[in-house]
Amino acid sequence: MTTINKLFIAFILAAFTNPAFAQDVADPVLVLPNPIEMTPGNDNQLKLQQIGHNLAAVIGQSGQQQQLQLFQEGEAQQLQLFQLGNNNNWNVSQRGIGHEYTGVLRGDQNNIQVQQQGAHNNLQQDLVGNGMDYQITQEGSHLELIQIENNGLAPAYQVHQQGEGMRIIIENGLQPLPE
Repeated sequence: MTTINKLFIAFILAAFTNPAFAQDVADPVLVLPNPIEMTPGNDNQLKLQQIGHNLAAVIGQSGQQQQLQLFQEGEAQQLQLFQLGNNNNWNVSQRGIGHEYTGVLRGDQNNIQVQQQGAHNNLQQDLVGNGMDYQITQEGSHLELIQIENNGLAPAYQVHQQGEGMRIIIENGLQPLPE
């Protein structure tokens, strides 16, 4: 069985309800799951496409140089990404109404691109590491971005919001990591 097949099976299994991935929506500080519960590996590629309503994906990985390309279209999609490692690339695209994206990333030299189009979409990220490069684009109405950063070096980032009723919170500071 190839590494990609193993990862695909692990991602499918992780998509089922797992209390380790639970998050209190009122608290924007997100917690990385136990690395033992995450799919380990290096140099892997994942492409996931979901089209429809009320679909969810939960992906947890630990390792280096991971490539993730995720696309969701429809209504009320939920996406949770957890990554522990360095030199990883995320590319996430959500189109529609009522999407929730949560990303937790621990590591250095990671690249993140997130695009949301539609209405009433929510994006939350918790980033810890140095040398990160990310781009976030939100277009539509009543979109929200909450980002918590804990980096020794300020990340290189671009945030673009276009529409009405937008909300953005970016907090960057050196804080002790939760245990």
